[in-house]
Amino acid sequence: MFKIRKKLILVFSFFVHIIFLISIFDIYFKSPLVPNVQPHINNIRGAAKRLILFVGDGLRADTFFEIYMKNKVITPYLRQIIEKRGRWGISYTTVPTESRPGHVALIAGFYEDPSAIFRGWKDNPVDFDSVFNRSSLTVGWGSPDILSIYPSEFEEFSGMEGSATRLSLWSFENFKKWLLAAKNDKYLYKKLNQDRVIFFLHLLGIDTAGHSHKPYSEEYKQNIELADTIVQETEKLILEFYNFDNRSTFLFTSDHGMTDWGSHGEGSASETETPYVIWGAGILKPQVTQESHSPVVWNLNYLQRNDIKQADMVPLMSILLGTIIPVNSIGVLPINLLDYSLAEKSTALLLNAQQILAQFIQKRKNVEESTINYFYKPYLPLSDGQEKKLLIILKTQLNIQRYEEVIKGSLDLISLSLKGLTYYHNYYQKLLLFCISVSYIGWICWLLLNISTTVDMLLLFNILFGIALLNVLYVTYCFSVKQGLSYLNQLISWIILILLPILPLFSSRKLVLRLLNLYSSLGVVSLLFSITHDALFLPLFSLHLFMWLVMENEEINGDYDSAV
Repeated sequence: MFKIRKKLILVFSFFVHIIFLISIFDIYFKSPLVPNVQPHINNIRGAAKRLILFVGDGLRADTFFEIYMKNKVITPYLRQIIEKRGRWGISYTTVPTESRPGHVALIAGFYEDPSAIFRGWKDNPVDFDSVFNRSSLTVGWGSPDILSIYPSEFEEFSGMEGSATRLSLWSFENFKKWLLAAKNDKYLYKKLNQDRVIFFLHLLGIDTAGHSHKPYSEEYKQNIELADTIVQETEKLILEFYNFDNRSTFLFTSDHGMTDWGSHGEGSASETETPYVIWGAGILKPQVTQESHSPVVWNLNYLQRNDIKQADMVPLMSILLGTIIPVNSIGVLPINLLDYSLAEKSTALLLNAQQILAQFIQKRKNVEESTINYFYKPYLPLSDGQEKKLLIILKTQLNIQRYEEVIKGSLDLISLSLKGLTYYHNYYQKLLLFCISVSYIGWICWLLLNISTTVDMLLLFNILFGIALLNVLYVTYCFSVKQGLSYLNQLISWIILILLPILPLFSSRKLVLRLLNLYSSLGVVSLLFSITHDALFLPLFSLHLFMWLVMENEEINGDYDSAV
């Protein structure tokens, strides 16, 4: 009977832990994309008939802008554009700083979809809208794992191997051949002369060189120099193909940066800060300023720097081309880059606000339909029809030509809508966390009752849990009031840290004492360096592990006393 009861506990435990595991994905790995969002028609004239997008994969901002010894500039052509023809700045991306999420942010306007974990971070499990989708034609050359993200009418794939420079050259050379061939192809030539055409060149050589030789190597810099040459030659080919009609916009940027040791994926400044340069149709010329905050080594202090978020590229490209802003985009239009009238800028920003608000409204509707009315708590700033009132006010101000107020009001509405999206995306998170936590604690208590009723063991682990809890509460309190830890706390912490290497030498063969010894040696370090509730994981895990080992000991030896 005893063994049957233990086997039933083990079987039941398996299913309980499956539920706990699934709950993690349901709480933290939900897709932020809102389905069934209605697009908003863009009636603003497109300053550009075509857009040429260059993405220097893995290019750091500091390496790109910095002036080196003897006043050497790695990118002389792009530097000349920065100084005389276009706008520039830092584009901030978010973690994970990988190629696929970076390109999704650049072209679709949203950051990493956590549900992509189910496909190994290589693909988005949820379909999404993008600038490419909204174009009349998109032609791309580059790495297959990037181009395959976006369906387009013409695609080229690079399967070649060799030096890093050959990867970028492959994209340019195939673009050049294709463009020259289009002159003799009437059907293709006609398509290329439509409005809303996008050319996309993915320059992979920079990233490859950074991984192989590190970002401060000559190979990395040579690939950046090559990218500069490719940009120059590409612009020349495009201008000649379209007879210098002044309807082309060029955008050079990067998907992510790179650490000093040649990696990326985390959130350091060298990984999240990427350069961008934009020039051509619809873009303002450089502006001289006295208040630049650029590093001295860049030698650009006299020019206005326009920093943006990576997702902001999407509404910018959409407005320049006169296309619908992708419905999943959370980017905010950087109007300070546009060579548009104030009326057009305010109209464009209001369109941007309506597009983001549409996501909020659909998200709110989805939550309302799945929540009992009595327990439903709306997002107060945009509840009771507030968003409709704000839109009426903004449209009225636009009609009476109060453009500055429209711009300010649109930015406020965008901010409220984005906060509302976050609110409803995490609407059930706290409730789910509470339910799972209570279930987990209840499960531990149930296991304790099924293992033993010995008061000493319960008391022992209550003391361990209490120490962890008090440590976390005290440290969290100190940080919340912005004060340091007390000298007593620091003294106790240092004493424990000094004793930690010695404790395992006195380990007992008894199961409970050995577990206590190991916990003291390994667990206290975690507690001492923790400043949030995450520190509670280790004592709970240790308690759980202890109960399993005791159960195994009972199964083998048939009694509890042998464990202690």
